[in-house]
Amino acid sequence: MTQQILKKERVAQFIAELEKSHIVYGPVKSDSLVSFVANPGDKLRLDIQTTDRSPKDIFFPQTEVLLTYSGGKTEEPAHSDKPVAIFGTRPCDARAFSLLDKVFLGEPYTDPYWQARRNGALVFSIGCNRPSSTCFCHWTGGGPFDQQGSDVLLTDIGPAFVMTACTDRGEEILTNSKILNEAGPDEISAAEKLKHDAPAQLTETVDVTQVGGTLEKMWEDEFWEVFSAKCLGCAACAYLCPTCHCFDVQDEGQADCGRRIRIWDSCSFDLFTKEASGHNPRPSRKERLRQRIMHKFSYFPGKFGTVACVGCGRCVRACPANIDLRTILETTVKKGPE
Repeated sequence: MTQQILKKERVAQFIAELEKSHIVYGPVKSDSLVSFVANPGDKLRLDIQTTDRSPKDIFFPQTEVLLTYSGGKTEEPAHSDKPVAIFGTRPCDARAFSLLDKVFLGEPYTDPYWQARRNGALVFSIGCNRPSSTCFCHWTGGGPFDQQGSDVLLTDIGPAFVMTACTDRGEEILTNSKILNEAGPDEISAAEKLKHDAPAQLTETVDVTQVGGTLEKMWEDEFWEVFSAKCLGCAACAYLCPTCHCFDVQDEGQADCGRRIRIWDSCSFDLFTKEASGHNPRPSRKERLRQRIMHKFSYFPGKFGTVACVGCGRCVRACPANIDLRTILETTVKKGPE
């Protein structure tokens, strides 16, 4: 695949070139939080290791209108003709897109709202030269320079980025750009060294890709009581997670006019499974924490062949009760298959 050089002083030019054909999103810091916004301009932050909010909501908004109705007629919202380009995400978040594609674009049902935003989208991710202490992408099958889900992977070599095409569409962008220069041997060598050194900065690998069977045998284990005791049920972990995708659909308005909306939901909430009768099959936080872990590491891989976690570490950093998913997973691995 093609490798090109993007000098840092020409990043704005490259994005301006990209904006001719795409709506460009990038990481921006606002009120001490870093999230992805459209048309970031000179506020673009490419030095942030992992953004506070994942770019998931670019394709799967926290709240979106599915349709409006009036006078017996319904109308779906129009989507922009311009596709999306995300510039500056990290490999873990790029990999999350490919996992959510399995959910929203898989057979037999395709989600038209996700599909409309994903059509023609480009993902430019930046490899992690210095992974954070909370990163555990290597536990879940990824890595600091994983290419899954990316169209172009950038490596920060100081004065410039080495841009590597990961897909045919990425190849086309790099080949046709007038802003880039062909990467030379020294630049490629510097990038390769960074890719080689980064994994050594991570903790020892704990393979959690095959824990589904163990979790199923631990259904009634006291393990769940222990770890759920601190859980507040706030769902901060789910709302910041790049792969959580639970949602609710609600109608707002009157009988003759209104709208149908989709909003994020979470299995951590008491009302998530509460029935109209008042019965709740997951009455306590033990059952709800168990559901969250089982879904990510047993049910999802059972259906799609991969765990629904990319090891970004947001849940570890954000949990107000200091529940560390890595500790839960390590405990599970140590128990092992019976």
